[in-house]
Amino acid sequence: MRTICILLLIPLLLSSCVSTSNLFQDGKSLGKGNVELGGSFTIHQVPKLESKITDDRTGMPWFQAQSQVGVTKKLDLGGGVGISGIGIGGQAFAKYALLPAESKTGIALLALAGYASSGSKGNYVEDATFQWADHARYINFTYSVPISFRANDAVTFVLQPIYGKEIMTVFPADSFFSPTEPTTTRTFESVKLGIGPIVDVGKVRIHINLTTAYIMNTNSFAPSIGVAGIVRLF
Repeated sequence: MRTICILLLIPLLLSSCVSTSNLFQDGKSLGKGNVELGGSFTIHQVPKLESKITDDRTGMPWFQAQSQVGVTKKLDLGGGVGISGIGIGGQAFAKYALLPAESKTGIALLALAGYASSGSKGNYVEDATFQWADHARYINFTYSVPISFRANDAVTFVLQPIYGKEIMTVFPADSFFSPTEPTTTRTFESVKLGIGPIVDVGKVRIHINLTTAYIMNTNSFAPSIGVAGIVRLF
């Protein structure tokens, strides 16, 4: 069986909810009946997911739109869709606030599930030849604890530890022509830490964050930086 490995070109599913691809979260809920809409732009360093994959470790932009609604006093539900030059993805999440809304400190539990698909290729050196992948799909489950502190009426500081598990399935370039060509499935685990401010400017909240992911499988790091703008509708 020929081994086929791919350089992951959409790190959406490794970015999890601390990246502004998922709109950087604070530790408070919106409150029942409140709704927010937002958009974000994030640049990721392409993570190294296989030790034998050759890659240039370049950055990749990701654009996303997202909505979030306060279902109860402490529970928010949300979802979003994102796009880059070579793929699309989406996710849904739930966030539950642990502390009272009037507290300056916010702590929440956040769970997210995501899916993405890309037409991409990676190269894997095996017997001095290159193996090419046609496209891949990813399923992600992420758990995080947003912790925030409101410094004043305009600025909130956020620290967000995250654990993520990603399942990637690679479809070989010649799989349509060779029915015996297998797909390849990989599972990756990562831990991440995001830090940054949330700044209130009138009715708009500006989220700025720097996130570093540690990929356990390859003992490697992949940072990302992002900015998001969020508007509360009501």
